[in-house]
Amino acid sequence: MLYVVSLLSLALLVIHAGREWVEVLADGPLGADGALGYLNAGLVGLVHIMPFLFLIPGLVALVRLGGHYRRGEVFTRRNAGLIEQFGSALVLAAGAFVIFRPTLLDWIGGVDRGFALQLNEAPIALFCAGVFVFVMARVMGEAVTLKEDSDSFI
Repeated sequence: MLYVVSLLSLALLVIHAGREWVEVLADGPLGADGALGYLNAGLVGLVHIMPFLFLIPGLVALVRLGGHYRRGEVFTRRNAGLIEQFGSALVLAAGAFVIFRPTLLDWIGGVDRGFALQLNEAPIALFCAGVFVFVMARVMGEAVTLKEDSDSFI
């Protein structure tokens, strides 16, 4: 189930990010005519989808985790690492939504006011979920170590 849901989530995220990037390109060239203007628009589009780009490796780790679970490999150090990658991706995506994307878009737009923050409920929830998953992955890693020590005595 995890494998299918994470694979579907990854596909939907890639489709959404691609659609958003194409929308920025469809607005036309930025700052210059011709190829350079479209290159600028493409780079600004990448800034727009940056949070999604941080989520993609996390969802790939979740797909891999689902594959391991399907094969019956549940309580392993590798799986703890994959869960940690997913938690890290959630935290990075939240940071990109709140700080990186608004700051870069302001700088590109010529607004020179330092760092911009765009804080709302979704990135806060994403950050909290990411920290929780990251900490639980660390706990799982410690539990795997305890299990390996315990198994070595038996």
